[in-house]
Amino acid sequence: MSKSVGNIIDPEEEMSKFGADAVRFYMLNASPVWTPLRFDEEGVKDVNSKILGTLKNTYTFFEMYANTDNVDPREFDVPYEKREEIDKWLLSKYNKLVKNMTEAFDEYDLNKVTKYVFTFLNEDLSNWYIRRNRRRFWGSELNDSKKAVYKTTYEVLTGVCKLLAPIIPFITEEIWQKVKGFVGITADSIMLQPFPQVEENGFDPEAEAEIEWLKEVIVAVRNIRAESNIAPSKGLDLLFRNLSAENAKILEKQTALLKAMAKLDNVQVLAANETAPLAVAKLVGNAELLVPMAGFINKEAELARLTKEIEKYQNEVKRIENKLSNEAFVAKAPEAVIAKEREKQAEYQSGLEKIQEQYKAIEAL
Repeated sequence: MSKSVGNIIDPEEEMSKFGADAVRFYMLNASPVWTPLRFDEEGVKDVNSKILGTLKNTYTFFEMYANTDNVDPREFDVPYEKREEIDKWLLSKYNKLVKNMTEAFDEYDLNKVTKYVFTFLNEDLSNWYIRRNRRRFWGSELNDSKKAVYKTTYEVLTGVCKLLAPIIPFITEEIWQKVKGFVGITADSIMLQPFPQVEENGFDPEAEAEIEWLKEVIVAVRNIRAESNIAPSKGLDLLFRNLSAENAKILEKQTALLKAMAKLDNVQVLAANETAPLAVAKLVGNAELLVPMAGFINKEAELARLTKEIEKYQNEVKRIENKLSNEAFVAKAPEAVIAKEREKQAEYQSGLEKIQEQYKAIEAL
């Protein structure tokens, strides 16, 4: 921007249009401080929607149900071990956010700070936790599950506001004033609150691994629905084949959560030699997910989808073959790297064969 050229952007004008918080967050998030930034109003609108809007909507949702139930989350406690796995997952992800943001603040890397919280707010808190736990808020009885979802949301929401206060002080102060009003906090301002601290015992890799695997399964089921034009409200059956012992344990433990989050009527693990009915298949790692398609399947559309999947896997197999046939790469790469490439090649080849089998079964209809 240049005053002489006349292309300068008036910051006061932008703040009057979008608010100071949105402009501040955008300036930090759009690019690192050492990189020239081409100011884009669409980017500021995106911040308003995905950061400020998400924060407001999460608070509004929480406040509405807390007021309806006349709940003060500080008046009860649900021990960590009694909370559901998805609560433990969110608390572990939040603790990781505190760690990452604290380190980035210490490095004065505010671009990194905003990247961390952007992902957490939109993916972890809003899309996966609040959206997937609405039925727990709706429940008529204030049982341990409902108490846990209130407690977890309250702890994380107030913590995120404290983390974001140095960057977007106005919206975080507004939410803080509302929160303190209905839960009886007497502190004047969020700016006088202690900055969140990392809890060394607050990481739960087991809960994270379980929920992250469930997320992959749910996304696969969601993609099958979209590609097969099946309504989200329609219950489906889900079959697993070639499930690892580790993932079988997760499934056994979290079947109820998976059925609720993916709108499934039945979940079943097929035996090694058991024949599956006609189904649409997706791969999650080495596991094969099958959704029986009786009454659903569009043969031409499914063959077209499988053709794209086959091409994708063929390209990956070919790419790794080319890498491993490159004498210069093999001579210079550590043995562990070469072994990893061969392992990936075997996984892609196995996946390719499974998809080709599925193609033949549907083609024969």
